[in-house]
Amino acid sequence: MVIMVVPGVIVEYFLVVLVQGHPHVGASTAIHSIESEEVGTCYRCCEETWCRKTNKYWSGLLLLWTAAGPEPVSQRDGLKLQGDYYISGFFPLHDMEGPSSGWPILEDCKEGTVNQHGYHLAQAMRFAVEEINRRSGPRRPLLPGVRLGYRLYDVCSLQASILATIDVLRDQEQGDQRASPPPGQDTVAVIGPDSSSKTMALAVLTGAYLVPQISYESSNERLSNKKVYPSFFRTIPSDKIQVAALIQLLVRFRWTWIALLGSDNAYGLQGMQSLSQQAAYHDICIAYQAVLPKRTATNAQTLRDMVDRILKTNVETVVLFSSKSRVKGFFPIVVERNVTGKVWLGTEDWVPAALIAEIPGVSTIGTVLGVSVKYDAIPGFGEFERKMSKSADTGDFSEVPSSPIGECLQTSDMYDLAAGQHPLDTYDMASSYNVYRAVYAVAHALRRTLGCDGGACRMRQVHPWQVRRVPPWQVRRVHPWQVRRVHPWQVRRVPPWQVRRVPPWQVRRVHPWQAVSACSSFTFSHPNQLLPWLRKVQFTVGNSSMYFDENGDPPTGYDIVAWIWRGNNWTIRKVGSYTPLPSTLTLDTSRIEWSHPGDPGSVPLSICSPDCDFGHRRLQTGQHKCCFDCLACPAATFLNKTGATSCQPCPEEEWAPPKSEACLRRTVLFLAWDAPLSIALLLLLAATLLLTTASSVVLLLHLSTPVVKSAGGRTCLLMLAALTAAAASALCHFGPPTRPGCLLKRPLFVVSFAVCLACVTVRAFQVVCIFKLSSRLPRAYDTWAKNRGPECTILLLSGTALGVSLLRVAADPPRPAADLRFYPDHVVLECSNTLSPGASAELAGAALLSGLCFSLSYMGKDLPANYNEAKCVAFSLVVCMVSWIGYFTLHLVSRDPFTMAVNVFAILSSVLGVFGGYFLPKVYIILLRPQMNTSAHFQNCIQMYTMNKQQ
Repeated sequence: MVIMVVPGVIVEYFLVVLVQGHPHVGASTAIHSIESEEVGTCYRCCEETWCRKTNKYWSGLLLLWTAAGPEPVSQRDGLKLQGDYYISGFFPLHDMEGPSSGWPILEDCKEGTVNQHGYHLAQAMRFAVEEINRRSGPRRPLLPGVRLGYRLYDVCSLQASILATIDVLRDQEQGDQRASPPPGQDTVAVIGPDSSSKTMALAVLTGAYLVPQISYESSNERLSNKKVYPSFFRTIPSDKIQVAALIQLLVRFRWTWIALLGSDNAYGLQGMQSLSQQAAYHDICIAYQAVLPKRTATNAQTLRDMVDRILKTNVETVVLFSSKSRVKGFFPIVVERNVTGKVWLGTEDWVPAALIAEIPGVSTIGTVLGVSVKYDAIPGFGEFERKMSKSADTGDFSEVPSSPIGECLQTSDMYDLAAGQHPLDTYDMASSYNVYRAVYAVAHALRRTLGCDGGACRMRQVHPWQVRRVPPWQVRRVHPWQVRRVHPWQVRRVPPWQVRRVPPWQVRRVHPWQAVSACSSFTFSHPNQLLPWLRKVQFTVGNSSMYFDENGDPPTGYDIVAWIWRGNNWTIRKVGSYTPLPSTLTLDTSRIEWSHPGDPGSVPLSICSPDCDFGHRRLQTGQHKCCFDCLACPAATFLNKTGATSCQPCPEEEWAPPKSEACLRRTVLFLAWDAPLSIALLLLLAATLLLTTASSVVLLLHLSTPVVKSAGGRTCLLMLAALTAAAASALCHFGPPTRPGCLLKRPLFVVSFAVCLACVTVRAFQVVCIFKLSSRLPRAYDTWAKNRGPECTILLLSGTALGVSLLRVAADPPRPAADLRFYPDHVVLECSNTLSPGASAELAGAALLSGLCFSLSYMGKDLPANYNEAKCVAFSLVVCMVSWIGYFTLHLVSRDPFTMAVNVFAILSSVLGVFGGYFLPKVYIILLRPQMNTSAHFQNCIQMYTMNKQQ
């Protein structure tokens, strides 16, 4: 059947697309209907360029059949330039409204409205091809001896785009069937079409034949997938870069609370999805997201509801990732609802388009900011169009550039368009520049393919794909015995739920030339093919370098532009640029004219909640993380950045009050030498040492006197030496703690004071025994006294205290330490293990010895006055206990220098208490009452004590 002339992949694709409007019609039914009488009726009406059929349902299938037939139905309405090699251009010279039934009906493009943007694109391709053909003289020709031709198609709709693609691929099919086709009869590359929706359908078809296709406006990110679109290229950056530029703009102005709208096509839907994903990584919240439908009478209320939702969400920035056709229907609703003061962040498809700026009242909607494709001015292009328009007005085509070779065929439609006087705006220039670069990319690849570097090009047949035929004798046949049989038990059964159904449009038919058999085979990388050279092409256009990366995308970025209004006059102002490699946003905010109710010179805010001050963290209050309350950071934490949900703890050596944005160094606490309180204590210490030393000298000089003998004789010197050492231990409490100081501070005092208390205790025990117990236990006392019992007892008590201290120091030696826990904002420098079990045992031993001393001293309260130190010693011990109890109580609640001073005072008060209660009366008698320091006085006192006791 004639329909099978078209490659199977196209047949399968269009049978699915064209009959999808009727659920009960299959492929066989469609083919049968083509053979009916209606076909003859339709064929007779196909004398025009595009076939129109009375029966709308089968019109698409008829187009498929006629395009595959031996007689071409399409006469390439538009422009055709004869040449050695052809480039086909797909441009929207008209805009068509799709059929209301939703069926794939092909309408006549002439019935649509004129698309002046598509007119400029077509002229850019004409200009580029004819400029390449005219290059001569001192300027080295790009294709010497070769003339480029072009065929332009008016792709006013998706159906027209499909038919144009079939027309191009039909030439490829027929060229393969010719035994020796002449060079250049087939299309070597396709330029276009203008939208991602059209391109995604056509790129699958051109990819099946590996026909290079270069789009000038299709920016959908999915088109970078070389597995699906192997022969697709573009001169406009991918939407991936456009999304990155929009995200950088949002981040730069801190617009974190936005609305996102996108058109209901591949361009808008894919762009919305990518932007939503990237926004989440930059803490940008989308308060409202919707798809813009085509404006009709039935969905006008839907558009009004979208505007109302935007107003309710209180967003100030709206991102419109949409095609200009949908924005054209949406902005009148925005103007109708009196929306003002918003920031409209747009894409390259509508921001630079004059079509949108011509909407009545659009200047009042707020600030329009967005991206635009980078471009350079094309030298001579404006003059080329002016000559074209002048020729269309006068009917004189002598000024229209033409080549001496071949024939330039013009149709009345093109000159009717040229007579419309279409001005070039920024949007037209940017897209025309992309068309211009696409044509030059094909020309440079063709130059490499034809081997033009050495001079004249070698004329030969150029195919798009990368295969060449291998003679049958070079094919190795695989014999049956070389095939390994797979047994049933070696096959793993896949459960039904793991089987993924492949849609028909993802199935690629293996063409006959791709099959390996005993008769023919193919190998890759023949030097005559265009596609591999197009992938490697690199040249300079104007001031920019042009090449394609591994995905077929150009390395360019975007310009950042803003709308500027002067009354009713609209212009576009470049305010910055975005470069993808590396990702860099350059912006001059002073060139942006903000339009919002507040301060016109300031950047408008678009946030859900204002940023928290430093020292405050966020507490999310809803489903969006951009909506939050601010909570103050507690003490010992800080926060010096915005956006955090938790406060950072300070290092141990630092602290911070509540609401802090930084940590502070802690105040170091120790008993400084130069502190006023320390100076006072040092003076008291010096006085204490002076008293004990002087008393030792006095007692040593009067060692044989009764007062000294009654006080203990030489034992007094030991006691004074111990008190001096105990007082000297206070020096270890001044200044930052040191390791020797920590080792001596507590043990020196405890042991020294224990020696003193042991002497007082033994002295009190001797006096009590002499006067009260000797008569009851005379033998025991005499034995204890004559066998050095007092000395041994002092040694035992002192040795016990010394042993406990040594064990404590050996088991867990104290060392300098910094207490960071007691105070949140201070560091206490002290010795470790102040209240350890060992230290507690030391203090407990000293307390027991003090209690024993107090008890024995109190038992001698009724003894003769010369031997009665009970009152003084008891008072001294009470002062000692009170001072230490006060210190430990204060130590539990405070560790400041005052507490350390109290510790020193407790040491000195203990020493002075014992000294004042025991030695000071003796020194007083020796120095000031010498008459009382006689044997007679002591005998008299004993006699009086005996007489009073007998009475």
